[in-house]
Amino acid sequence: MSPVLPTLALADLSAVAPEIVLTLGGCLLMLVGAFWPGTRRVNPLLALATLVGAWIARPQLPLAGSNLFSGALEITAFTRFADIFLYLATALVLLAAGSYYQRDKAGRGEVYALILWTTLGLSVMAKSLDLIVLFLGLELASICLYVLAGYYRDMAASDEAALKYFITGSFASAILLYGIAFLYGKSGSTSLAVITAHLAGPPGTAGTLADPVVSIAFFLVIVGTAFKIGVAPFHAWVPDVYTGAPTPASAFLAVAPKGAAFVVLARVVQAIATVNAPGKWTSLLSILAILSIVFGNLAALAQRDIKRMLAYSGIAHMGYITIAFAVLRTDALAGVLVYTIAYTFANIGAFAISAAVTRGENQAHPISDLSGFARTRPFLAFAMTVFMISLAGVPPTAGFAGKFLVFRSAIAGGHLSLAIVGIAGSLVSAAYYLRVVYTMYVREIPADPPATATDWLADLGLVAACAGVLIVGIFPGPVSEAAWNAAAALLFR
Repeated sequence: MSPVLPTLALADLSAVAPEIVLTLGGCLLMLVGAFWPGTRRVNPLLALATLVGAWIARPQLPLAGSNLFSGALEITAFTRFADIFLYLATALVLLAAGSYYQRDKAGRGEVYALILWTTLGLSVMAKSLDLIVLFLGLELASICLYVLAGYYRDMAASDEAALKYFITGSFASAILLYGIAFLYGKSGSTSLAVITAHLAGPPGTAGTLADPVVSIAFFLVIVGTAFKIGVAPFHAWVPDVYTGAPTPASAFLAVAPKGAAFVVLARVVQAIATVNAPGKWTSLLSILAILSIVFGNLAALAQRDIKRMLAYSGIAHMGYITIAFAVLRTDALAGVLVYTIAYTFANIGAFAISAAVTRGENQAHPISDLSGFARTRPFLAFAMTVFMISLAGVPPTAGFAGKFLVFRSAIAGGHLSLAIVGIAGSLVSAAYYLRVVYTMYVREIPADPPATATDWLADLGLVAACAGVLIVGIFPGPVSEAAWNAAAALLFR
């Protein structure tokens, strides 16, 4: 007789050692903030130490397999690459957040605990092989991000951002959960391996992907994920949330949850590819990509607030990434992974500088505040220039490497029109990104320049982000190779 409860092996505990460290570190920060409120200056260091401890606790790849926690989790080259992305994004946000929250006297322990627990939820998503576990990780991360967006309770814009994010996020979660329910009803399991095998059907058959119930399920999962990453036409929440939320929270939710959502989308399109997906799925993803690129870039052209500009440009960047999922190739997924690393460096760096230059968080962040910045804060101006040209996809930056890989995979996969739209969108984006550079280097210093505040941690983060953009752009080989190995581990074909 089999035991009533599954046994817990040492490999299972080793697999989730980083998540255990993140959980305990967040709890410690909550206790420190409650009992020793005068330690706000060290909270970022405690959070960074926790993140380093979680990184060290990661299991080695000999533990890899799909039987961890009875097949609910896996550790492969793909999840290891996801770890790199998540920990990198979290570290950069923690470095930038210290001076920001300290300036506003708001850097209590719970802020950093929420950031760590968001990373915890996203990490569970990346490792999950079961849709229920995946959904639990998503909801843990989402709840933490809702609170981070509305952390400034006395600021109307922050409250509005949290409410809009909560409503749209809950709606997206419900759609995703409906898709999961349909897949469970059709296959009798929430295991991705079982669902994929059920879709493939017996050897020699065409599978069951054409089944209307399965089609509805995949449609709901893709739409729910599209809401989470903010592609058009499911983008309405993005500009207001990014603008109203505290800037470090905007930087984090602009990058980290989207990367984890890509994992969901990657696993879904893997299941579709396993049974030779009909063209309608490729067409749906292609339409989402084109709408996002066109709308995001055109809307960003009209923006004069840097946070709103980054929000609309983020919609366009999600469109570039969606191109790769429409292609359904290993090299396309590898390009997405490189692109997310490049986007992480540049986007968080740009948000960090906009956080450092402000007249108050309850005020707008006009691009004109950067006028003459090259003469007053030359390092910040140089860093912002690097981030802008990387987001525009100008060589020799990481952004160029990411876009090149994605567009090349689209052409190789027979999607020339998608590549043309992506290249045209990149050319349009250069106009508003270079406008920021023009403002910093050509415009005169305003009579009442805004306050600029950074500390050594924020400066260290900006140096790391700049170095990452340039190193990956000039020497893309190691990152591209790691991305290819990660994509191959997901068994794309």
